[in-house]
Amino acid sequence: TVAPVPAHRQPHNSQLVQTWGALDMYQEHMSINAISSGSAMYTAYAANNPQIASKQLEARRSYVEKATQSGPPPDYKGPRLSFPLTPGMLQSLVLHYVKDAAPPLHSSYLCSLLTQSRDLL
Repeated sequence: TVAPVPAHRQPHNSQLVQTWGALDMYQEHMSINAISSGSAMYTAYAANNPQIASKQLEARRSYVEKATQSGPPPDYKGPRLSFPLTPGMLQSLVLHYVKDAAPPLHSSYLCSLLTQSRDLL
């Protein structure tokens, strides 16, 4: 025989689940709107102040340039890459992170991957 499931362990009624789902979707919608309006305000501000957008772009370029030239330190325990990547190297990289996400990919490799991917696209 199967023991009865205690009342506090029984599935919630569908009305409660539906209400929770609706509130969760509403919160997500509000978060997306807040991000979008913040992004829109910044875009409008940057459009009226081109020197700010220019400085920000230069800072990004400088960071990417420094990161791609530096390389990981000798004590870096993650996967080591050489460029250009071959399909086999890319497959090994993906399999490595499927098995274990630690440590994260070093910023120099990440910047190089993104830069080369952008150039291909």
